[in-house]
Amino acid sequence: MRDGIDVRRVARIGIGAIVVLVVVVAGAIRLTSRWDDDRPPGQTAAPRSWISGPLLETQPQADMAQYLQAKRKLMDGYGWVDRQAGIARIPLDKAMQAVAEGARP
Repeated sequence: MRDGIDVRRVARIGIGAIVVLVVVVAGAIRLTSRWDDDRPPGQTAAPRSWISGPLLETQPQADMAQYLQAKRKLMDGYGWVDRQAGIARIPLDKAMQAVAEGARP
């Protein structure tokens, strides 16, 4: 093994790095020139024509109130979740009271 620096190897690595850098810069310039069009900034394509009519619910407050009322009825009432398995639904306050008294769900 020789002591010292292999100048040829360092020169090859340096030249290779320069070649890679030139190729990357040329590619970046080419890409940016393709993206650059003649339209001034802020000008966009023609707007899409939308289907007429509302895109959202017509009465979201009424629908939400109806949804919440149905969920409240489920939480405040009795019913079967799975009758064959013997799983029933009880009012939420009764369930919380039973758990507080030590009953297991």
